[in-house]
Amino acid sequence: MKKKSKAELKKRKSERMKLYRKENSEKIKEYSKRYQKKNREKINTYQRARANRDKTAWAREWRGRNPIKVALASSRSAAKSKGHVPCLATEKEISEAYDGKCHICGISSDACKTRLCLDHCHETGDFRGWLCNRCNKTLGLLEDSPGLLRLAIEYLEKGN
Repeated sequence: MKKKSKAELKKRKSERMKLYRKENSEKIKEYSKRYQKKNREKINTYQRARANRDKTAWAREWRGRNPIKVALASSRSAAKSKGHVPCLATEKEISEAYDGKCHICGISSDACKTRLCLDHCHETGDFRGWLCNRCNKTLGLLEDSPGLLRLAIEYLEKGN
C-alpha cells in the first residue's frame, strides 16, 4: 500500500471537515452560541487586548519576517498605479534569486541605504533581479534602454 503524502492527507482532511460542517451546520451554530454565552468575559478580554495592541509594531515585525512578500506586493502595486505590467514572478523565483546583493554593482543589502528593489520589465512583467536603489533609478532614468545605456558608456569612456 502506497503511503500518502502530507499534502494528500491535508486535502482529504479538509474535504472531510467541509462535509462535516455542511452536514452539521445547525449543531455547530448551537455549540458556538453556547460557548460564546459561557465564555463572554474571556472573549471580551481577548478582543480588548487585541484591539489595544500596537498594530504598527506588529506590521513592522511582519514585514521584517516577510521581505519577499513585501517587495513583491509593493512592486505590483507601484507597477499597476503607473500603468506598467506588474511583476509576474512567483515568490519562490524571487526568493531563489535573492543573494543579498545588487545584481549590477554588487553592493550588499546591509551597505545599501535603502532596501534592495525588485526589478522587472515594465512591458512583459518578467523578473530581472534585485537592484540597489541607485542602479534601479539609473535604469529607470535611461528608460530601460540598452541603446541609451551603451551611449552613456561610450560617453564615459570617451571622456577618460
